[in-house]
Amino acid sequence: MKKTKVFRPTAFAFPYLAVTLVFVIVPLVLVLVYAFRGDDGGFTVNNFVKVFTEKENIRQLGKTVGIAAVSTAICLAIAYPTAYILASSPFNKM
Repeated sequence: MKKTKVFRPTAFAFPYLAVTLVFVIVPLVLVLVYAFRGDDGGFTVNNFVKVFTEKENIRQLGKTVGIAAVSTAICLAIAYPTAYILASSPFNKM
């Protein structure tokens, strides 16, 4: 009698987990480590104090948030009508 191979769907999850780990989790952890690292290598929140207290940094942060808000509004203005048209088109009823 021949042995049949057992299908393991969890085996397909490992490549996705590896890619997520390498391209999402590791960079995120590195950003957090460098954000809380001081000049001497120890843990500090002085970097955040500098960002939120210096006038130039606050101005740049405001510009960044403004650009993000405008680009989000543009994307929504394009995406919602497009999604509505595609959802209500006769080609969707196939």
